[in-house]
Order: sequence, then C-alpha cells, then structure tokens
Amino acid sequence: MAMIRRIGDWELALYDYMVANENQPHVYGERDCVLFAAGAVQAMTGEDFAAEYRGKYTTEKGALKILAKLGDGTVRGLVDRHLPSLPIGFGRRGDLALFEGSLGVIMGPHAVFVGAYLDEEGNELPPAYVLKPRPEWEKAWAVG
Repeated sequence: MAMIRRIGDWELALYDYMVANENQPHVYGERDCVLFAAGAVQAMTGEDFAAEYRGKYTTEKGALKILAKLGDGTVRGLVDRHLPSLPIGFGRRGDLALFEGSLGVIMGPHAVFVGAYLDEEGNELPPAYVLKPRPEWEKAWAVG
C-alpha cells in the first residue's frame, strides 16, 4: 500500500468533482460506487487506483468478476488493497466510507453514495446522491 498525499487545493478539487458528478446516472464500469469513490481520490491526490479496471466491465456481473480477481470479491477487500482503514469516528472530508457494500465519500457527518435506486413500486428513481450518517457506516479509509 503506497502512501498518498492530497494536493494543495484538494478541497476545491473535491468540490468540483462532487458538483460535476451530481445527478449523473449509475453505470457499471463508468459511474458505479467504486469508480465514483476512486474518482474523488484521484481529484484529491492525482492517484488513479481504478486505472487497472476502469472501463473493463459494463455490468454488475462484470464488476463482481473484477472484485473476485483483484481481492476477496468484496468492495471492502478491494479498498483495503489501496488505503489504510481508520476508526469511523476519525473519518474526515474526502475519506471513504462503506455502507451495505457500497463505497462513498465522506463529507462531514455524512457520506455521499451513488447507485441505482428504486421506489416502492420498483421503478428506477432519477440519479441523485444518497447521504448516510456516520453511525450507519461499516468501515472507513483514510485518503492521504
């Protein structure tokens, strides 16, 4: 695991990244939870941890194959390869958090997640960020 550092203007870079990605559709291999979080890390540090698998899958099944190939078959295992974990209470803006197998970006007391979300009738909802409060996170990782 290589030590990474945030760039000098990482807060502005993260803000610009988050604004640019808001209301974008969930697309495996382009904008899923792992690539969304990896994009945030890249914006803040210049390091692209997803380079080896970005664009190499287009379905959930393909994503699961990549996870199995690169680790233990979980998002948690994949992120553990790249970033040090930290106690959830110490997660700060720009660090990463895990919630129900999805990876998000910490933005204060909440983490921001992307995904394909459905309403009660099973209809896909318009793209939007979903916020989850700190007590609901399962794990956190330090970014720089």
